Amino acid sequence: MSRTLFCLAALAGAPSSGLPAQTPVARIDQFLARHLKEIPVPGFSAVVVKDGKVIFSRGYGVEVLGQSRPLTSRSPIAIGSQTKSFTAVALMRLVEQGKVDLDQPVVKYLPWFRTADRRGGEITIRMLITNTSGLPSQDRWLFDRDSDEGAIERGVRDLSRVPLVRAPGKSFEYANENWTVAGAVITAVTGKPYSTYLQDDVLGPLGMSHSSTALARFPAIGALWGHLATMDGVVPARPRFIAVALPAGSELRVSADDMGKYLAMFLNYGRTDSGRLLSEASVRKLYVSATTTTASMPEMGMLNAKVGYALGWLVGQADGRTLIHHGGDAITMGSWTVIDTAHRVAASLLYNGPALDAYRYPSKIWVVNNLLHLALGEPVTDFGLPKEKDPTLNSWELPDSLAGRYLGTYLAEEGQKLVISREAKGSGLRLDIALGSMSTSYHVDFASEASAVLRNISLNPVVAFTIAPGGRVTGLAGGLPGGVYRRRSETELARVRAWRSPSGRLGVELPRQWEVQWSGERFTARDPADSATVVTGSLAATGDTVPPAGAAPRLESIGRYEWKRWWSAAGGRQRSATFARDGGAVISLTVDAPAGRLTAVLRDVLVPLQQTIEVGAER
Repeated sequence: MSRTLFCLAALAGAPSSGLPAQTPVARIDQFLARHLKEIPVPGFSAVVVKDGKVIFSRGYGVEVLGQSRPLTSRSPIAIGSQTKSFTAVALMRLVEQGKVDLDQPVVKYLPWFRTADRRGGEITIRMLITNTSGLPSQDRWLFDRDSDEGAIERGVRDLSRVPLVRAPGKSFEYANENWTVAGAVITAVTGKPYSTYLQDDVLGPLGMSHSSTALARFPAIGALWGHLATMDGVVPARPRFIAVALPAGSELRVSADDMGKYLAMFLNYGRTDSGRLLSEASVRKLYVSATTTTASMPEMGMLNAKVGYALGWLVGQADGRTLIHHGGDAITMGSWTVIDTAHRVAASLLYNGPALDAYRYPSKIWVVNNLLHLALGEPVTDFGLPKEKDPTLNSWELPDSLAGRYLGTYLAEEGQKLVISREAKGSGLRLDIALGSMSTSYHVDFASEASAVLRNISLNPVVAFTIAPGGRVTGLAGGLPGGVYRRRSETELARVRAWRSPSGRLGVELPRQWEVQWSGERFTARDPADSATVVTGSLAATGDTVPPAGAAPRLESIGRYEWKRWWSAAGGRQRSATFARDGGAVISLTVDAPAGRLTAVLRDVLVPLQQTIEVGAER
């Protein structure tokens, strides 16, 4: 890593003897051109603003790996959690209009808002956008595929079953859930969907014509979908859209040119080319830290650093000056922005790929911080680079005689699945995990028999294996979505068979001896030894999720989904109808059985089916 730093520092420094001095813009261009060669991301864009004017905006590389279309300063890239600053600006606009008071409780604007304990009524708007509400960071919506913006309200209503983990307003916990609630408040106050209000009152007035968080506008602006990490590179990502987390940063696409207009507004304290978006007082309030926390990110050279969280912005010290900044990771794309108000300079870096391992590749904050230095005619610094080697590196090797203990399929309570298998080359193991329409692979780098680091070009989560007496591996837990996984035994797997619909979208597991018939995305299944019992299921754009008259639905959290279930009985038969939403579709599962058989079928067939059901993209 130090060799990379020295090369880039030389590139950005004084010119060769006898050559004219390079301008800051030329040095920035050379710095970024070299950065593209050092990373496994196919492209990115960057913008630099100085004294309220854009001095540099350019794209590098290509929009899609393997294709020739260049990535430009007009290419819309998902900025992830930088969206939080846009949500804060949107709220501040409403504050200036007298429609929102940041210190009023959420229930003033959402009378139905509840958490699992009474303290939810104490949460204010300010607590939401300073991450001090007490709501825990769970991100259960991370792999949701609901593209309807009504998912925002549904997600907030689901918080009625979530207890607070700290008293409102007393301490900090970064939680995307806070911002989803803030988005619901915006919709309730304005009567507009979040994306519509953001377009009408923030993006539009700023002239951000190649930016949007509305799925319907993505084709018109040419929105990118990014790239997924593999063990040694990236692959193009399939389109996906997570509406529930729009205000937190799941989908907002922004071009470098448009980000320049946004940053110019901040450096000009609310003024734009066409007037004012915010008052100077409002912009200054966005920068005031409401809480301070200690950040330890050794991969970026930060050990016990004091960082404040303001309204959608982090505030900290670097190179002897105060920086206002925020990063974002939308899994397949990401960004980082830094503002230095004292020197009136700001910059953004928009990545067309996943977050990278900061021990192997220069971090985005290092790049952006040095864009500021270069714009000011200063040399690059090492802020944002690790000051020590990766502490997870080790020389321990898993004996090949033990590798077989780890092979197999693992299942999380939330329904995520992973498979550990032997690598195609060598004696190592690999872990493949399917997360909705996305999948990721890792090399399993063992630190001991009970722990390992999962490595690819991106983030490197640490996992711990559960090992029973006798050496049998029974599960793993750690930094993967889903949390705790249990290893499925050979006996369990021998009892079931996996089936997929003809399109590949719907995947189910049923007892191995059962017969299954498919018609599109609908299946009918029977046990040949009990033909009177029938299980049916389907994936459709709509479904009967409204209970019949007199039926009281029961809510159940099984696998990845929240299910609604109700029962009926007539003519010596019993019926269970079960429904769950997956994106814009409805999963329907029903069991029709003779009286006395229903309970056993629910226990032995339906609940395991609900735990393992998979909905993915068409093949």
